[in-house]
Amino acid sequence: MQDRYVGDIGDFSNNGLLRALCGTWEKPVEDLRLGIVWYLNMPTKSDANNGHGNRVDYLNVSDYNNLIYRKCDTVLYDKLQALVGASFLTRKKRNIGQIIHGCILPNETQHHVDPVPISSVNERKKWFDVALDKTAKADIIFVNPDTGLAPASVKSHHKKGSKYVFMEDLQEFAKRGQSLVIYQHLPRLKKDEEEDRAVTKWANDYRNNLQRKLDSICLPWAFRWHPVSRRVYFIVAQTTTHRQIIERQLIRFKGSLWFDKNHFDEVIIPK
Repeated sequence: MQDRYVGDIGDFSNNGLLRALCGTWEKPVEDLRLGIVWYLNMPTKSDANNGHGNRVDYLNVSDYNNLIYRKCDTVLYDKLQALVGASFLTRKKRNIGQIIHGCILPNETQHHVDPVPISSVNERKKWFDVALDKTAKADIIFVNPDTGLAPASVKSHHKKGSKYVFMEDLQEFAKRGQSLVIYQHLPRLKKDEEEDRAVTKWANDYRNNLQRKLDSICLPWAFRWHPVSRRVYFIVAQTTTHRQIIERQLIRFKGSLWFDKNHFDEVIIPK
């Protein structure tokens, strides 16, 4: 995650899904406290001109945007529209603190926002130990790296390591019985079947490496976001109680305006 992504269309999907799962600032979901590890990544000089974070056209006032985006979650849309609009007027950069303090997510949400260090294994471990401490009371953890799960070729202390979450990180949350929502950037694949195979592989990795508390192994949920900033979110339940709550919330979510060809769809993971 980077500060400049706050309020863009990908951030709209992040917060929309989390509000559907865990509730809003005014009406949180009972017994499902949210924690967020932001995996804050500082942009490099080469990042400065790639246009990322500029995908805010969905907030322009129009009948189309009102129908396709605003009606999904009017409160969220209006808050992000005001946030992004104010940044243009004041010429101040957007930042994660505006999401944390903007009454967008439940007010008891626990956050870890420190930048991910890349200097050494020890510094990365210290950073992650703080993340564990700050989110200790959460029931479900959203991990929000720049890219997603690290491939085997990338190590945590490498320069690119700050852009990824590592399976060892996720296992520490799982050991505590915390359920997970995991962001994953989708690569550009030529065919839908190739993308589905990639999503299935990630889901199986999570199923095989994370689930510890359930009476029986359950498949993770996978929800794909379509517009512009294509991504998939994996939801891994760690307890039977969590799974029951999440299932109830997802029934409402899949019956809402968030769920159609313009927004989210569910990738069914083969057993």
